[in-house]
Amino acid sequence: MQLPTPQLTKIFSSLSEIPLSMTDRSAALKRITELGKEAMNSHACTLIFVDIENNYFTQVACAGFDEEFERRINGRKIKLEPGDNWSYLDYALIMKGEGGERYNLQSSRNGVANPFTARKYSLNSVLSRPLKLNGRLIGYFNHFSNTLEPFTEQERDLLEVFARQAVLTIDRFEYHRAFERSFQILNSVSQHLLSMSEEEFLGHVSESARELLGAQICIVWKLDEKCGKLKIAATSGEVDDAYKKEELDPATISHIATRKVGYLRDVTQPNLKFYKHSDHARARGWTSLLTAPMWVQDRLIGVVDVYTKKVMYFKEWEKTFFATFANHAALAIQKAELLRDGQENLSGRQRLEKLNEVIREVSAAQEDNSLFELILQRSLELTGAGRGWVAKFNTNTGQLDIVAHVGDAWKLRALELGKGITGLALKQEAAIRADDVRDKAWRGVYENFWEDTRSELAIPIFINNAQIHVGDGVSTGSKSIGIINLESPQVAAFSQTDEDVLKSLASHSAIIFEKLEFDRKMAGLREIEREIAGSPDWDNTVDIVLRAITDILGFEFVNISLVDNELNRIRAQYVIGIPERDVDQFKKMADHTLDGNDIQASIMRSKLIEVPNPDDKRFDPYIYNRFLHHRLIRVFIPMIASQDKVIGTVEAGYARRYRKYIYERDVQILETFVDFAVRALEQRRRGLLPRISHEFNAPIAGIKNNVVYLQHSKSLDEGVIQWKLDDILTDCELLVLKVAELEHIFGGKSPVSKPELTFVYRDIIIKTVNQLKPLVAERGFEASRIKYDNWESRRIRMHVDKPKLSSVVYNLLINSIKYAENDASQFNVTIAVDETKHDFILKFKDWGIGIDKRYIEKVFDEGFRAPEAINSFVTGSGLGLTIARKAMRELGGELRLANRYKPTEFHVILPKSLKEAPYVANNPVRRR
Repeated sequence: MQLPTPQLTKIFSSLSEIPLSMTDRSAALKRITELGKEAMNSHACTLIFVDIENNYFTQVACAGFDEEFERRINGRKIKLEPGDNWSYLDYALIMKGEGGERYNLQSSRNGVANPFTARKYSLNSVLSRPLKLNGRLIGYFNHFSNTLEPFTEQERDLLEVFARQAVLTIDRFEYHRAFERSFQILNSVSQHLLSMSEEEFLGHVSESARELLGAQICIVWKLDEKCGKLKIAATSGEVDDAYKKEELDPATISHIATRKVGYLRDVTQPNLKFYKHSDHARARGWTSLLTAPMWVQDRLIGVVDVYTKKVMYFKEWEKTFFATFANHAALAIQKAELLRDGQENLSGRQRLEKLNEVIREVSAAQEDNSLFELILQRSLELTGAGRGWVAKFNTNTGQLDIVAHVGDAWKLRALELGKGITGLALKQEAAIRADDVRDKAWRGVYENFWEDTRSELAIPIFINNAQIHVGDGVSTGSKSIGIINLESPQVAAFSQTDEDVLKSLASHSAIIFEKLEFDRKMAGLREIEREIAGSPDWDNTVDIVLRAITDILGFEFVNISLVDNELNRIRAQYVIGIPERDVDQFKKMADHTLDGNDIQASIMRSKLIEVPNPDDKRFDPYIYNRFLHHRLIRVFIPMIASQDKVIGTVEAGYARRYRKYIYERDVQILETFVDFAVRALEQRRRGLLPRISHEFNAPIAGIKNNVVYLQHSKSLDEGVIQWKLDDILTDCELLVLKVAELEHIFGGKSPVSKPELTFVYRDIIIKTVNQLKPLVAERGFEASRIKYDNWESRRIRMHVDKPKLSSVVYNLLINSIKYAENDASQFNVTIAVDETKHDFILKFKDWGIGIDKRYIEKVFDEGFRAPEAINSFVTGSGLGLTIARKAMRELGGELRLANRYKPTEFHVILPKSLKEAPYVANNPVRRR
């Protein structure tokens, strides 16, 4: 049996917290299987990783029974071979990257390891789902059952959703651990700079690159500026002397000019534009290559190559780390050259030692503003300057917002991008050293902050090789973060060494700013995911999702479009970022056939994430021009639900004026969050299944009973016939209400309540009791034990939504029947009326199993079912009282628990104001 929606959502929220709350990989993988076991109500769960290239899989984690079971499972490496008939995974399905299910595990050598293990732990059947990352199979998640019952479609869908989220969790966990390891390695590179010769230092760079990526071979090429060739300066791993004599012409290697990281899955397959040494690689057993150029500003320092001896799929974030490492190594090599050239200059050496200390301080920063302040203070110390400021680039306004400054400025103010020497340096993403700001070269450029300033040094803080999303792929671009600005009353106060030292500091600081931004966004989304876990309905969940995309991820425009398969269309449903008066017009226009060429339909069909060009022909020209979309840069993400079904798209963007790119890291964060949100929305819809049957049974039973009554009664008074017909119409209206509620949940308009003059006892209470008499008889009880006063039948007469109040009474009475003691003599239900000055109070009492005092506050929570009810094998969804209280509050009244046991007593409170004034839909008279 599937868990209630809130409980499942909390499980998935816990899953998303693993990357930031755990550090041990084995413990993290085990926690994933434990959450899977809880979500699936599994007998046991296991997680395996697959190596398709080498035909084996490894069982890495399990959640089951005891330590012996885990010892039998964990760490086992099993060869995959055609015709395998004993494994619980099918070889043919693995080769296709598909899941599957197997039964009778205790016989025919179908067990986990052997039939003995299956019999010992009652493992009878298994449902497996693939774990895929960027379309590549990395493993399987397996759900074991102790029964021979076939797996349900609900189990298959839920395991598919869990497996997809588990992959994201594993990838995010590995990312965080690799991020931490990369910083340790970068710090190690800096620390060894001063204690080693250049040859030893480059050897350390080579070893560090291998450690960073888990590669077997690394080669550091350094540019010989005299001959213009790349020569091998250091190696690690098995690199023979013959290869060490190789030279490369940088002009013939395409990725050097583009400053991008290059990747070849198999270097033995010739790619002359990229790699010219396939014969060398084949002879040495090298297979995969990752290569990164080392640049400092416009100067090529060299290239770092890493090779593996088997096929290696490097993730995008691994490529990003490698690019950062190569840039850091280039700066370190430049510093080593400065150190070598100034070996006799003690102050220069001391300054480099100080820079390494500063970089360690920067790496430990926890917050943006404090990091900016630290950068300013240490920049002043490193250069000996007495005044300056640091600013953060505001991508919304295009301004350089000053975060910290030292010195009493005459006119301290924010600059726009491109204005002043500082704004120009950030726009060009290049340092500017002005020896004399009064020189005519700076006339009209320099902005006066101190009246006596003569020289200025502006160092931009930016990431040079940031991963950006272009089209449906990934490229590289820059990312501006802020600026360091130092000034002096002396002419030519700053040297080339000052500039180089601060560029090194700025480069490292940019990486830390990027890390802090990522952590901040992920922490914010974790809070949002918890909020989604407690969200009561579809609309509220969507509102939370929209708020997260704008407030936390920083997008200014969001459009969630949903697919209508019945009409073969995709329509904008939820929009933020255009004037409220235009929203309805936008939704009306953004309505396209799934077979058309519109961007939304295209994304739905391709299932690819895209950042299209502004002139993409798939944009609807009327929408594009009417809503000024040429001003936006946007990313489109498919909303992929279970069974690989696309239910819609998320379109998110911001003003293009000050943002050149949408960064891949933001796309990955948004993709992860969209996947989480889709799963939560899917669970909201799945939660409707028990709710639908729970609420539709009453009117259907009422219609059936009344029709049977009319069919079998030969002569009836005309008033009785009219009464029965009125009851049938009421039940039909109740069904219409429920259909309207479903339409609302699935993206339609809110249902409109229709209050009418109603005798509450006669038209609702007595009618519902009569509807439930067959169920009372099925339980072996006597319907006469449900007692009420007939004389009350015309007393409470008010304007009320009859179907909605009927659903409240139905839920209370059916609970009294379902949770009655098994002894028929103990079955008693009473309905009485009381009143106060302002309210009528309907009191429902029963003498059933009652409510434990520990759960008094939880009985109205969505999905909650008391252990006593579960242990009594009473079926239910945990939604009845939630639905009833919600309905009463919409009516302007209240539902309360007055007594928990012998009798269990609920009070339905109806305001007397409804007696005279008709109830207005969605604007209750009074909510108590």
